[in-house]
Amino acid sequence: AQDQLAQVKDQFELILNSISDGIVGLSREGEPLFINRAARELLGYSSDSDVSPHEVLEMLARLRKSREPAPVVDATPAFVDDDEGSGLIRQPDGDVVPLEFRVSRVHTPEQELGAVFTLRDVSDRKAREAIEHDVESARTVQQVLLPRQSPQLEGFDIAGSVYPATSLCGDYLDFVTLSDGRLAAIVGDVSGHGFGPAVQMVGARAYFRGALALELPLDAALGRLNNALLLDTPEGSFLTLFCACIDPPTRSLTYAAAGHDAWLVSESSRQRLENTGLVAGIQAGERYEQVGPIPLTPGDVLVLLTDGVIETQSPHQDLFGWERTLRIIERTRDRPAAEIVEALHHATRGFADGRPPTDDVTIAIIKAL
Repeated sequence: AQDQLAQVKDQFELILNSISDGIVGLSREGEPLFINRAARELLGYSSDSDVSPHEVLEMLARLRKSREPAPVVDATPAFVDDDEGSGLIRQPDGDVVPLEFRVSRVHTPEQELGAVFTLRDVSDRKAREAIEHDVESARTVQQVLLPRQSPQLEGFDIAGSVYPATSLCGDYLDFVTLSDGRLAAIVGDVSGHGFGPAVQMVGARAYFRGALALELPLDAALGRLNNALLLDTPEGSFLTLFCACIDPPTRSLTYAAAGHDAWLVSESSRQRLENTGLVAGIQAGERYEQVGPIPLTPGDVLVLLTDGVIETQSPHQDLFGWERTLRIIERTRDRPAAEIVEALHHATRGFADGRPPTDDVTIAIIKAL
């Protein structure tokens, strides 16, 4: 019988030592009866080092007291009460480790046997939570920088939306009213998506708004932006951008574009507004051309978007493309601009057949009334 008990004890210890959570068995008086390998390591001891039961009790008591707000907990054997929470423990070498803990009573109907104290290292989770908090803070800042409402411009119906692929977005949508009353509608796309491109988008927005505030022509403003990005962005990163200026009195548009195309759709024609220079952030001293004025007649639809639309893939890896995009614009051109934006985005999601987006999507529609 003693041999069988010894075998069961060895098997029991082998199982407990293979568990990644720390486990401390306590008597009903609160004295440690068993400390598995993970618990020793979480408390800052090697797996084979001698651990003083008194030290273990003190560390567990401090762990319970480290919660915010701190509960009233005795440092002595009150471990037999059920409890759970998270706190900090300082190991003998001075390292501070965040732990989750749970105290579970062990008893029979006749008597209390003690308790089991389990410990879990939550350092990785805390690190992930900190990163998620930072990302959420950055997303909040970025959302503030995006247009909160469509601009009101006499004779025009304007709408635009950004649909990020992840929490943060490398697409750039802005509407800026210039000193002479014209409206600059800007759509851009930083290479890639995620945290880095999102930060670069914020910088590009500030640079380009600053250039427009100097009342520079569009070609000169793009040149300023290009040179600024060369200094402040990582090698291999770049920005495509299309800026259209709408002039209400003359009902016309001028534009300049860095590696970014747009389309002007009328009742009976399609006009491609091709880029007027290289993508920004690649070549120093790049010169851009300003095109226009281009007259706008009632019913004309200016389509500005990023390649997240045309590069949306079907389950068979077909691309959504410009042709599908323009057909949808032509079918919906009599609707309000906001409905056209939504119809196009809905069509891309249907084309993807439920697959998550792989790139940010930005759509802006400007209708001449």
